[in-house]
Amino acid sequence: MAVGDGAARSDVKRPVAVVIPAYRCSDRILDVLARIEESISLVVVVDDRCPERTGEMVRRLVDDSRVRVILNDRNLGVGGASAVGFAEAYGAGAEIIVKLDGDGQHFPEQVPGLVRPLALGEADMVKGNRLFDLAVCLRRMPIGRLLANVTLSLVSKPVTGYWDVADPACGFFAMHRKIVDRLPWPEIDNGYFFETDLLFWLGTLGARVAMVPMVPVYFNAGSSGRRVQLWREAVPFAFKSLRNLVRRVARRSLSDIP
Repeated sequence: MAVGDGAARSDVKRPVAVVIPAYRCSDRILDVLARIEESISLVVVVDDRCPERTGEMVRRLVDDSRVRVILNDRNLGVGGASAVGFAEAYGAGAEIIVKLDGDGQHFPEQVPGLVRPLALGEADMVKGNRLFDLAVCLRRMPIGRLLANVTLSLVSKPVTGYWDVADPACGFFAMHRKIVDRLPWPEIDNGYFFETDLLFWLGTLGARVAMVPMVPVYFNAGSSGRRVQLWREAVPFAFKSLRNLVRRVARRSLSDIP
C-alpha cells in the first residue's frame, strides 16, 4: 500500500493529524480522545480487529467531527494498523502526522511539543524519548521493560545509523508528510518491531530525526492494550535487527562502489 495513494480531502482545517491504532484499549481510549487538543484537525482511530469492538464504541460514544474510525477486516498488527491510519491522514492532506497509542501510555497534551520541530522545519521525524532521565525511568518503568528498552536502544544505533537516537521502540512519534510519502510502507514491519524498523528505513532516506523527552506511563498488567511478551519477542527482535544491520552494511558498501 502506498501512503500517497489517498485523494486529498478539503475537510482538514489544520495540518496536524493524530493516528491511534486501537486494540484492547476500550478502557482508556475515550479519555485519550477527550484530551486531544482542539488544534489537531483530524483524529484517525484504526480498530485493528479488536475483540472489544473499540472502534464501534468510539463511533457510538464520541461526538467529535474530527474523529474518523476505520474498522480493519483482519488484524494487521500495530505497524499495519498504523500504516492504514497514516494513509488516511495523508490522503486527508495532513502536513504532520502523529502516532499516539490508545491505551493511555502517551500524553496527548504533549502532541504540540512533539510536532514543533517538524513545523519549524528542523526535523523530518520526532520521537518521544522515555529514557532521557534514568531516575524517572527507575521510578516509573518496570525493571524488565527498562532493561529491554535500554538494550534495544543500544542495539539499534549501529542498525539504524542514528547514534544519537534513544528509545527506538517508543510508539509516540510524528512525521512530516514529505518523508511519509517516501517511505516503503509495504517493507516496514507490521508487528512490535514496527517503530524500530521504521527508524531503519528512515535512515536509508537520510531523514532527520529529533527527540523530545516524555514521562513513561505504565499500568498494571491486564489494563494496557498491546502487551509485549518481552522474552517471546527477544528472538524476533534480534533476528530482524541483524537482518537490518546486514542491509545497512550492504547499502553502504554498494554506495562506495564507483
